[in-house]
Amino acid sequence: METVTVQKRKTKSVKTAEKDKVDWDLVESIKRGLEDLKAGRIRKVR
Repeated sequence: METVTVQKRKTKSVKTAEKDKVDWDLVESIKRGLEDLKAGRIRKVR
């Protein structure tokens, strides 16, 4: 087992950067889904 020491401000910086990340693939997928919904290209699946 290893121990790592990280400065407090660096830890805060990394946490903020992670929170600000956007999954653009997911956003694009949702956008396409909404476009399909508007165009009526959906069907109910059981």
